[in-house]
Amino acid sequence: MSAILPRMTVVSRTLLVMVFVARSLSAGLPYLLKDINPSTRASSDPLLLQTIGNTSYFLADDGSHGLELWKTDSTESGTQLVKDINPGIAPGVKKDRSAYAFRGRLIFSALNVPDMQVWITDGSESGTTMLTDMHPATPLGFNAFLIGATNDAAYFIGSSTPGGGELWRTDGTVAGTRMVVDLHVRSGTFPFGFGTIGNSVVFFATTATRSGLFISDGTAEGTRTLGGGGGVAGHVPFGNGLVFAAFEDANTFGIYRTEGTIESITRLHGGFKVDPNRAFEPFVLASLGNFVYFTGDDGVHGRQLWRTDGTVDGTAIVAVPGPGSVQAGSVATVGDNVFFLARSGSVDQLWKSDGTAAGTKLVKDGLANAYGGFAWHGAFYFACNDGLHGTEPWISDGTTSGTQMLHDINPGMGSSNPFQYFDGGNVLYFSADDGLHGMELWAYSNVTAPVRRRAARP
Repeated sequence: MSAILPRMTVVSRTLLVMVFVARSLSAGLPYLLKDINPSTRASSDPLLLQTIGNTSYFLADDGSHGLELWKTDSTESGTQLVKDINPGIAPGVKKDRSAYAFRGRLIFSALNVPDMQVWITDGSESGTTMLTDMHPATPLGFNAFLIGATNDAAYFIGSSTPGGGELWRTDGTVAGTRMVVDLHVRSGTFPFGFGTIGNSVVFFATTATRSGLFISDGTAEGTRTLGGGGGVAGHVPFGNGLVFAAFEDANTFGIYRTEGTIESITRLHGGFKVDPNRAFEPFVLASLGNFVYFTGDDGVHGRQLWRTDGTVDGTAIVAVPGPGSVQAGSVATVGDNVFFLARSGSVDQLWKSDGTAAGTKLVKDGLANAYGGFAWHGAFYFACNDGLHGTEPWISDGTTSGTQMLHDINPGMGSSNPFQYFDGGNVLYFSADDGLHGMELWAYSNVTAPVRRRAARP
């Protein structure tokens, strides 16, 4: 009997390990997807772009090819360089999110020395090609900026002459890539996409005569200004149009609504103070039911959670008195609630709201360095420091007990500083630093995920 007991103990321990691993697999743990830049403590600094089907595209620097386009299917073997567009150590792309999904492929900006041109890829090296070289004889040093995609075309600002930028469209073929209208977009400015209304693209640009919103249906006659000359800082689809934030002067911004014409633009509320530390506030607006939620400081109540139903009378602060100063960029919709982060004194807090004062409730107190805010698969993801660990990824289901650290990626008081949560379909991606591999791409599945050990580089 004494000889059998030790064997049973070994078997029991083995079973316990198997149970632990099985539970880890079923619960899912964040895992380092791939050490893309294997140099000691070097970072690939991934920038996530778009998910198309089961493939997510991102920019990264592996230390050998410079910053280039990569793809992943959430496995290590499936995380690959798409193409070394600019061969060698020099970058082939610039670090911005000028990329859109279009008809199952990715349209993005890439280098054709010395200018940035528009490229398209199906995820293969041979299927990654330049759509057009707008000025092959005389490089102008003008970067092409993707600004949006509809069902019919993808749109970008390019330049074929020294006179400035023009609006272009493409159907994904070289023959179907053409200029729509010459807007004389100023060189050195950064036009960007602002969503779609129907089959028209809305974008912000600075031309020789104005700065503001434009809308285009792909024709010269159907390209017109929408105003918003002070600059825009966020938008969300609403009804048959958009609700957006626009700067009214250097110190204030307002919330507006449009259905795609100047006549339909309505100022819902204005005079919100611009936080000098958050120059692009509010860059996140969230929809819930028939309302759009945003953060704003009206000069009386501090920065609080607001909502609008698209009318002047229906635009109001949610709760007075409300939480402490609500963080811009932390608002996200989960189920029937809006989640957001706030600061009370020197303490960070997690809150949720159903849009009423009575339904605005504190979820978790006593946090520090809380930031971010992303909704994915019925939960709210953010980053914070609980005083026992460094700044790590957290998850919340809206209850105090269900708000917890997702994983101690950089063990102990070290911080992994996770950021740019990104929806990869069945996988949540984000960047983090485990203290050994630098800032790299991590993945998490709340269904299943491989359990990987934190191993040092050789």
